[in-house]
Amino acid sequence: IHDNAALDGILVARCEAVDFTAKPSGLECSDTSVAKFPGFKTGANFPTMAIDKAGNIYAVWTMAPLDKDGIADGDALLYWSSSKDDGKTWSRKIKIPTPNLHNNVFPWPVAGDSGRVDIAWYGTPGVTDPNNDNGCDGPDAVKGDWSVWFTQTLNGAAAHPTFSKPIVTGEHFVHRGNIQTLIGGQCGDRTLGDFIQMRLGPKGEANISYGDSNNIDEVFSPHAMFVRQDRGPSLYKSVGYVRGPARKSGHTTDKKDDGTYEQNGISGPNVPTLDILSSKIQRPKGVKRKFYKVTMKVGNLDNLAPDPTSQDPDTTLVWMTQWLVPSKTNPEGGKNFFVYMESTAGGEPTFWDGENASTVQGGGVTMTYPGANQITGKIIRGEPTEPAKIIIKVPRKDVKVETPLKRKLFSVTATTITMEHAPQDTPSSNGIGGDYFNLIDVAPAYDFKIPRRFLRH
Repeated sequence: IHDNAALDGILVARCEAVDFTAKPSGLECSDTSVAKFPGFKTGANFPTMAIDKAGNIYAVWTMAPLDKDGIADGDALLYWSSSKDDGKTWSRKIKIPTPNLHNNVFPWPVAGDSGRVDIAWYGTPGVTDPNNDNGCDGPDAVKGDWSVWFTQTLNGAAAHPTFSKPIVTGEHFVHRGNIQTLIGGQCGDRTLGDFIQMRLGPKGEANISYGDSNNIDEVFSPHAMFVRQDRGPSLYKSVGYVRGPARKSGHTTDKKDDGTYEQNGISGPNVPTLDILSSKIQRPKGVKRKFYKVTMKVGNLDNLAPDPTSQDPDTTLVWMTQWLVPSKTNPEGGKNFFVYMESTAGGEPTFWDGENASTVQGGGVTMTYPGANQITGKIIRGEPTEPAKIIIKVPRKDVKVETPLKRKLFSVTATTITMEHAPQDTPSSNGIGGDYFNLIDVAPAYDFKIPRRFLRH
């Protein structure tokens, strides 16, 4: 599926098998029209397509109206068409309902049983600003907060399919500003690239990967994120309804024996020192609410030296917890904070907090976590070979955002990593700095709801 050169139509390339003596490829291919829409423009960014188990095909794309000068000055909305005959003919295009959303880009559908289709996309209630400074139009001229949205139809093969009310899938907005598209002349913000994707899970549940740019390096370094449907209709009739695990607040657990070095073709054994078992955030008692207490439980901390059996060449071990704090007013949309304990070559551990940075990697960048402030923490070792705890006291002033979106720390994620040297050895300068690392273990994310009384101090 693709748009035409004028960006006012959608086509599908269809190929029929032919005798190889007629064509060496064995295929006869041609374009078939899905929809034409003179006076409108597509290209935000690509039309996408899904095929259900019955062979029905579904096309989804974005288009916006043009004024007399060819400027996209109206809402960029989602449209839909379907085919029951392998793409030979297509239904009349219909508008997918997205109430209160004025700009919608990068739609991605998946299909299950006949007529059952999910769609995910970036959308915002923000409108195109005709008086913007950069000469853009369409989604490239929006000043708004973008979220990952989701809708579903269970009768997509019908002449008039119905769609569920769009919902935000990732708890909060993921980008502030505008987004680069062909509709708007490719002069908007390309931080999110065009990498949003969705896949169907074994229970017919939606699995969405996307970018979140709410951090100090918003201009060029989004954070890769993932979210899975845990409630709602399945795309498989035999399943009926998706029921995921209960959501946890303030803490999580992680399976045992998965702290392994996996890099460059090597898959090492579990390293108990780096095997996360649980994570939680609390308000310490008797500290006048000026600190968070971050606790990570790991397999064993009798020896902080690297495990030679892991085949990991790095000498520094890091136990880290990070989280996101979206803001109502921050120009970058929010902050990505972290705390960690590190030990180099088995030496005495030190404890740090800070916010993410980025460093150049090839033709792009990678996110890093160099500590900015040395803080206090401790290890509570159990009996030999028994689990141990890392407890870090984090000053709230170090990880504070003005006008936070909610009383929550979002996507709190505990990880263990290894590095060639301590993370703080290459400090951040306005979001640039830090070094590469190897990810060893990661626990499921959770949110920490901040008690209202905690915010009064």
